Amino acid sequence: MTEFTATLFDGKRSAAHPVRVRQQGGAIYVYTQDETDPVRMDPLANCQITPPLGQTRRAIYLPDGARLETGNQEAVAQLDHLNRHSRGMQWVHGLESRWKLVLCSLATLVFCVWIFIAYGIPFLAEKAAESVPAAVMETVSDRALDRFESRLLTPTELPEAQIAELRAHFREIARRSGDDQQLRLLVYKAPQIGANAFALPSGKILVTDDLIRLAENKQELSGVFVHEIAHVRQRHGLRTVFQNAGVFFVISALVGDVASITSTAAALPTMLVQRGYSREFERQADTAAGKYLIQNRDSTRTYRRMLKRLSEKSPAGAAPSMMATHPAVKVRIRQLKQLEKK
Repeated sequence: MTEFTATLFDGKRSAAHPVRVRQQGGAIYVYTQDETDPVRMDPLANCQITPPLGQTRRAIYLPDGARLETGNQEAVAQLDHLNRHSRGMQWVHGLESRWKLVLCSLATLVFCVWIFIAYGIPFLAEKAAESVPAAVMETVSDRALDRFESRLLTPTELPEAQIAELRAHFREIARRSGDDQQLRLLVYKAPQIGANAFALPSGKILVTDDLIRLAENKQELSGVFVHEIAHVRQRHGLRTVFQNAGVFFVISALVGDVASITSTAAALPTMLVQRGYSREFERQADTAAGKYLIQNRDSTRTYRRMLKRLSEKSPAGAAPSMMATHPAVKVRIRQLKQLEKK
């Protein structure tokens, strides 16, 4: 038999009534402070007991919606033991009460999240990107291009003859690399971007006037072209979108309200992981460019010269590699040299 004091809320009025509670047999009896006869009796099996949470008051929900609240943890634990409906929560509370198990669980959670972010999200993003229809990629790319043209891009100032020569060179590279005819080279003036090139999912490759001027000859642009074609072929743009969304969802689920005052701290892991994904895609594209140049010219020297010149020209070349979306230029050049040795 277990007996303890509690507060009764009858579910009809907000008033609290101090009572005595006695568990006897398979039922609980509720007494007022002055009476010796119970004011109600309920089978324990029909009652719901809230799980323990530190030393907070426990609640016992009676079948008709009334509620008993008490701070007597030991008494409620005995009711918990008798109430088969609460066995699962008793087990959970037992685990939560052992700090070694809590630390072990936390370490396991961190490991599983890391595995999912490092391998699960990229795998799912790759499969999702492969299933996107060409019409959707075309629509997404056109909208992105419209946005770029309204904010960053203006018509090229290079001579038409030079543009035509570059496009012919680009088509030949696309043909040799085994890509379809949907690839297109677009040239723009973009003072805010500087010497740069990037690929849209539909196959449009955007190159700036500054990048073309930076190259000493069209052969130095070959590696850049193949690099961007690799982004299109491997759908890196779409995969980046899916991976960023996946990482953001996981981090948001772990830290809760990312719109709060701690949103910057909550977003930092997301940004770092996303940049890690981007660096991996850049390594893959560099490998594709290196293999193409080796197969067609037996050297990556022209591409390495272009990368070095780009890093010297761009202020972003001085950014710490951890916070850059591209690997450090020295690392990229070293990888190209290793690829050539193989």
